[in-house]
Amino acid sequence: MKSITDKLQNLWSSDEIRVLVLTSLGIQMGLIFLAPLRKRSTKMVLTLTLWLLYLTADNVATYGLGNISNQTPAGSGVSSELTVLWAPFLLVHLGGPDTITSYAIEDNELWWRHLLGLVSQVIVTVYVFLQSPTNGLLWIPTIFVFIPGLIKFAERTHALRLASKDNIKDKIISELRPGSMKDIPMPDSQAIWEGFHWFNIFKRLLVDVTFPAEELMKSQDRIAGLTSTEALKLVAIELSFLYDILHTKAVHMHTNLGRVLRGFSLVSIIAALVVFHHLDMQKYVSKDIIITYILFGAGLSLEVIATMLLVFSDWMVVTLTENKHSNCFASCITAMVKRITFRKGIPRWAHTIGHYNLVGVSLRDRDTVLANIMRKLRIKHIWDNFCESTILIPITELLEKIMFTEAKRRAQNVHIYNVLLMARAYRGNKALERHGQLTNLEWSMKREFDECIILWHLATDICYYNDSSNQPKGSDDTERDVSWKTSNYMVYLLTQQQSMMQLGYGKTRFEATCAVVKKKFKGKGKLKDKDAREVLKAAPVLEQNDAQEPADGRQPTDKKDTFVLKKIWAFLRCWGRRKVEDDKRKGEDEMGELVLKDGLRLAKQLQEIKPDIKKWQVISETWMEMLGYAAIHCDSYQHAKTLSRGGELLTHLWLLMAQLGVVEEHKVQQYQSGSV
Repeated sequence: MKSITDKLQNLWSSDEIRVLVLTSLGIQMGLIFLAPLRKRSTKMVLTLTLWLLYLTADNVATYGLGNISNQTPAGSGVSSELTVLWAPFLLVHLGGPDTITSYAIEDNELWWRHLLGLVSQVIVTVYVFLQSPTNGLLWIPTIFVFIPGLIKFAERTHALRLASKDNIKDKIISELRPGSMKDIPMPDSQAIWEGFHWFNIFKRLLVDVTFPAEELMKSQDRIAGLTSTEALKLVAIELSFLYDILHTKAVHMHTNLGRVLRGFSLVSIIAALVVFHHLDMQKYVSKDIIITYILFGAGLSLEVIATMLLVFSDWMVVTLTENKHSNCFASCITAMVKRITFRKGIPRWAHTIGHYNLVGVSLRDRDTVLANIMRKLRIKHIWDNFCESTILIPITELLEKIMFTEAKRRAQNVHIYNVLLMARAYRGNKALERHGQLTNLEWSMKREFDECIILWHLATDICYYNDSSNQPKGSDDTERDVSWKTSNYMVYLLTQQQSMMQLGYGKTRFEATCAVVKKKFKGKGKLKDKDAREVLKAAPVLEQNDAQEPADGRQPTDKKDTFVLKKIWAFLRCWGRRKVEDDKRKGEDEMGELVLKDGLRLAKQLQEIKPDIKKWQVISETWMEMLGYAAIHCDSYQHAKTLSRGGELLTHLWLLMAQLGVVEEHKVQQYQSGSV
């Protein structure tokens, strides 16, 4: 056994640096190809893979540099001179690809830590170079590779600094000036340029900088004149630019200096490869030569890919459009960018919504062996959340139309201060009033917002399955369907995106209701979706639970004086804890029972609205109003955080309403005679 361990240890010692260098290269290739996908995908596998690659990238490269600096010419199985050339390649890897500089928005605030890392790793690389043998001309390609490594690492640190909140705010304040907006058509590259224009204005939402009132009025007029598809396309372009600023090197790369440095890095890598190819290779180990060529080939390929991404990007379209180039080359580039950007069929964001259904979760919670094991390990709720939150629903055209209509309706007359305050407060009551249902259903809107969501979710779910037999086959884009999807999406936000909803007891109330629903299904066997809703409607609610007694069946006052004082005190403490737990459990049961009772009451009242078309109009518009309320009252920083995981419909609605004038009243620069 010891001999096997020694052999493995010797094998690892001889090939450790080789493995680390190739692993670092593989991580970089994974990042450059996978990172652009995350702004248009919410898949858990992609998110987890990128998270692992991002976390290990710097550690592997740093560890590799440390091993190279520690190895000696005589004691290493790797040719010492070639490892000197590998060191600047690891510095290139530490610079990372252009497609990702930060995994989360919080990473940007730690740019100073990356600056410290830049200084320390450059010192290590220089130390390796100075300690290496000086025979031959290998120092020439080493210098040529070191320069791009230094440039890329510095670019990453600079990009992180540019994306920090304080820097964005300072830059916006320094650029404050009235803008001019021409009435331009929406198709092709003009849409990108217009999106960039509005992005530069509304990025102030991220850092709480006030808006010029005239710009807000221009934005209202522009958005109100678009169709729902055009408006949401424009919003998607703006959020795409915001993602690039927060998580990529785009801001730096699309400056004159950035383009020059990119070209210089590419030429430097090519020069290093040419010089290395003409060196005398006889004194090097063959597999080390192969690894070096792999590093050169991959490095050159990644530089070419980065250059292509630089040229064929929205940012290049903006540059060419703003500068109004008329030469043949610029026209060709613009045409190619338009072809790639608009005809490749790739969305700018995930274009899906999360799905979380209370009854669905309850139906899937069965007393299996695996479920009981997970309960013992206290990971059952994590598994349930994972299974339910991985269900993604495509956004339909009708949903977009209803959402856009609601946004425009909410934005009417918001230039009047009091109207703006009321517009920000609507959360369903205005829709009920519009349809003459406020008197009957106002009670459901007077609850806390999280309770209101659960009530309407239960009612919508019951109505949806109750009307399923009346729906023609294939009708999956109706107001009934939109209502159900929006209902499930709101519960998904309530339970899985709590930082966006900022509701203190939302998840607790949901879990209490879920526990009560599970009790109603207990002993009913395997139920179909529609049957489960019928069981709920028929189930008795607000059942009185018997008073809980201590586990030993005795009251503390029954203790006799023969007990030692210490044991009496121990018993009282134990009983007190049990009593607290029992009271808490009883309180949660009562909370869940009350919510279920009111949800069934609301469902019954909604079913009385005739005809069905009107009923689903009421429900869909009420949900859209609640969705708008949630979007308005979610912090802008939380909205920005969603961009790195595929985006949220809530974020798109937030920016859409902001451009229609529904913003926080203090964010508009001037008020005149009660209007903004």
